[in-house]
Amino acid sequence: MGLIVGFPITHRDMNGLDPKGKILDPNPINIGNDVWIGKDVSIFGGVTIGNGCIIGAKALVNKDCVPYGIYGGIPAKLIRLRFSEDVIEQLLDLKWWDWSTEKLRANATFFDTDFTTYQGRLSDLVVEPALASIPA
Repeated sequence: MGLIVGFPITHRDMNGLDPKGKILDPNPINIGNDVWIGKDVSIFGGVTIGNGCIIGAKALVNKDCVPYGIYGGIPAKLIRLRFSEDVIEQLLDLKWWDWSTEKLRANATFFDTDFTTYQGRLSDLVVEPALASIPA
């Protein structure tokens, strides 16, 4: 079974799907970029899963998830951040998911970098495609 986007019941403020599959909660689920969602995860309507999040298998996500957080459990709780707050801020500023295919290819070193130990500015790793093709 994959992602479950609703529940066959209404309980307090928890709305989902009625027994015929009609949506009871029209609030959209917003999933950011660079997100990994495990098997059998349930997400409440109106929840935002921030960029870079990891949601563990069988988690029940009933609240917004901060960018680059690792979540798990029922209900899902923040286990830890994937990177330091400084690195997260830099990744959000870079918005690498909006880069062109050429820019992604030119930045293989950026994507091979271990951001948990890297000490510099992430923007120093980024090269523009035109510059990447010029021989040194």
